[in-house]
Amino acid sequence: MAFNIPNDPKFDPSWSESGPGGNNWGQEFIRLPSAWEIATGTPSVKVAVVDSGFDTSHEDLKDVIGGAGYIDTIQPILYSDHGTHVAGIIGAKGNNGKGIAGVDWNANLYLYNYMVPVKGLAGIAKRVGDPVLLASFMLDAIDNNARIINVSQGIVWKAGHVFSDADLGDVENGNKYVRYAIKYAGKQNKEVLFVFAAGNGDDHGGPGTDAKYNAPGSLSKEFPDNVIAIADSNLAGNLSINSNYGEMVDVAAPGTDILSTLPSGSLEDWLPCYEIVGLPDGYGCKSGTSMSAPFVSGLAGLIWSKAEEMGKTLTAKEVKDLIIQGAKNGGKFVSGPDGHQIPIINAYESLKILVQPQPTAAPWPMFQHDPRHTGQSEYLGPQTNHLKWSFDAGFRINSSPSIAADGTIYIGSGPGYNFALHAINPDGSSKWIHPVDSWIYWSSPAISAADGTVYIGSFTQSNFSLQQGKVYAVNPDGSRKWTQTTAGKVDSSPAIGKDGLIYIGSDDGKIQAINSADGSLKWEYATGGPVTNSSAIDEQGNLYIGSYDGKLYCLGE
Repeated sequence: MAFNIPNDPKFDPSWSESGPGGNNWGQEFIRLPSAWEIATGTPSVKVAVVDSGFDTSHEDLKDVIGGAGYIDTIQPILYSDHGTHVAGIIGAKGNNGKGIAGVDWNANLYLYNYMVPVKGLAGIAKRVGDPVLLASFMLDAIDNNARIINVSQGIVWKAGHVFSDADLGDVENGNKYVRYAIKYAGKQNKEVLFVFAAGNGDDHGGPGTDAKYNAPGSLSKEFPDNVIAIADSNLAGNLSINSNYGEMVDVAAPGTDILSTLPSGSLEDWLPCYEIVGLPDGYGCKSGTSMSAPFVSGLAGLIWSKAEEMGKTLTAKEVKDLIIQGAKNGGKFVSGPDGHQIPIINAYESLKILVQPQPTAAPWPMFQHDPRHTGQSEYLGPQTNHLKWSFDAGFRINSSPSIAADGTIYIGSGPGYNFALHAINPDGSSKWIHPVDSWIYWSSPAISAADGTVYIGSFTQSNFSLQQGKVYAVNPDGSRKWTQTTAGKVDSSPAIGKDGLIYIGSDDGKIQAINSADGSLKWEYATGGPVTNSSAIDEQGNLYIGSYDGKLYCLGE
């Protein structure tokens, strides 16, 4: 695997994606060196950073700032460290022989300081956040055609705060102005991805909590198409103890002891950061979901820039989906006390999905056409009753046909050919017959978009006494890939998730998720009766399936 390593001298000179460590561990962990072989960003993708102050003269930022809103000069050293650090993670100028490299080497940053100066103790100026100003700057960023808006801010709770649903009113007060900005982007037909930190517990060193108590991170489920909430993962690949978690969180990213830009001479700049003694050099460490979110914003910038290079137009939802799917493909997850698994971003895997040639879509790959079982074809059907051909399978056909991208038609049939899955050419001739040792009755084939593997269910029957069922995986050439045995017969037709996971029901009342690679069982869920119908999957990853117990089940994260 080729690496593209920046020449920025503050990073450790050695790079290893297989063993992350040192002050560039976050970049290594999410496989940025491999990702940078594919894309390093372009200034045409504007990234807005709404935060608490910036050092706009910083050597690693001054050349990537395309615009700024309300950058005041009141005590910039004391109050500009957070925004400066976040901006550096996203887009510190890469490969310029100075300092560090951001995720997006050639970013175009629009910086907005939403902290207003007020008089503090003894007349010393300080800054406080203004939610109205936060939303107004988001509106300005939208009008300035920002593709990505990073908000590494949120409600600040009191130290030791015990969270409960009584806090949801305060969360709503924090969300209402941001909600308006998100809706404004939709009304203006602007494709904007809003990247929000999930929050850090009480924000005073306490343990993380459910992200539903954070604003604006809790908006991710209300706006699933263009809001993404980020948790903090550490070098060990675990959730940081201070990071929020739960169903509101979409992905995790490195956020613990992250090296980035700081105002030279600021307090944080004096603290040791992978050093024995801190040096006031304009670089230092910070931790929290505030540092995790900009990794995702930078990755979104790389994805959009590469898509532009390829001549592709991506929506915010498509960019979000690429980030999440790449994280899942990377295979590393964190989870909070609630057990909800959160995938850690993998920049290389996300970009790999984007650049790999996509297989031609099959015209009818499964029962009822698609995972949502809409039964809606993109193509016009016959307008007359003219018969072109018929195929004799040798026994009754209860199974519904599926059609592969190359035009091959797959159908299952009963015992005429010792039970079989048939592959039929578009002209009606037999391509191959794959014998099986059990009845293919109601189950219809499902075809993998990734590699053309065909999946179908069946059952054994002896003197009309029903026994076990089986799920078969058959390669496009007719050879057997694997067989998975179930405790009850399988009349259900398989449904295939975007990640290749296969979902099927059986007469023993169970819904099973089966790994496509080897047929191993990933999980199963027991209902109160036989499951003979087929599952449907929506855009949020929820699976719906009915049972003889009279209930419709929805399984999801």
